[in-house]
Amino acid sequence: MTSPSSQGKPSHDEMDDSSSYPPLVRPVLHDNIPPRLLNGIVAQSQYILKQLSIINQQNEWLIEASVNTNTQVRQTNGRLLKLEEWRKPLDDKKILDKVTWLDRLFNFWTVLAVLVGTFGTLAGFIFTILHAYHLI
Repeated sequence: MTSPSSQGKPSHDEMDDSSSYPPLVRPVLHDNIPPRLLNGIVAQSQYILKQLSIINQQNEWLIEASVNTNTQVRQTNGRLLKLEEWRKPLDDKKILDKVTWLDRLFNFWTVLAVLVGTFGTLAGFIFTILHAYHLI
């Protein structure tokens, strides 16, 4: 059997524990049926009743964990939305700064390309004339 780390998922030991939320720990469950209630019941039925007791406890634990997880997700989402509201004006300014910088750079290269193209064409024209008159 492969470990969770080898499947691309970090194990609990490898995860960052900087969260303010406690990790979800799977409980060890045992049947909670008093033995006196199982007296006189066949072994197979006792086993089924004990398993149903454990399944019921798992269900209650999963519901509680689900509600807690939903609460934590909503709290995290609220913090994220506040952070995005705070950051948006800063990002807009950075985008404008980048656009201005890129615009200047694009204009520089455009002017340079026009100059190189113009001088290249002019130089080619001059070399053609000089070559035609056998001056070079």
